[in-house]
Amino acid sequence: MRLSVSIAAATVVALITGIGAAVAVAPAPAVSYAGCIAHSTGSFYSVTFTPSSSHKCRTGDSKVRWQQRGPIGPRGPMGLTGLTGAAGGNGTNGAQGPTGPSVASSRSLELGAAFVLPANSTTPTSLTCPTGKVAMSGGFNIAGSSVVKASYPDGTTPGKWNFSFVSVAADTVDLSVVCIS
Repeated sequence: MRLSVSIAAATVVALITGIGAAVAVAPAPAVSYAGCIAHSTGSFYSVTFTPSSSHKCRTGDSKVRWQQRGPIGPRGPMGLTGLTGAAGGNGTNGAQGPTGPSVASSRSLELGAAFVLPANSTTPTSLTCPTGKVAMSGGFNIAGSSVVKASYPDGTTPGKWNFSFVSVAADTVDLSVVCIS
């Protein structure tokens, strides 16, 4: 009897594999099967697909039912990282932006002043444009050995340009600022 059950199990596997391959070609809804196992020999007989009525087996034999689709298995491990793809081509250029204001079309004004630096000091100073004008750049010319520490637009007053110098000896600095409307 033990041998008959092994043969019956192998027959079930062969049936499911063969039918599974045929069904795998075209996806279909889950298919159910019914069949009979002969008690005396352990062999299958009267196997049907999607039985719509009650399946009849011979007296003393066992009726079995199963579906082709089993439960969903566990998720497999993550695959290896793929190779780096080829670099893409250059993208298209963007549209040209609008033309900005020209300094030549603005009325500009350059202010200048001479400033005397005391010896051994760090000295801040600034030049301020007339009301309504904006400081666009600042410049300086140092006659002696003094060094410029900073030259920058004022963060709170648009018409003001700040300077800071470090001097070892008394020195004269010529300052300038360009102001535009």
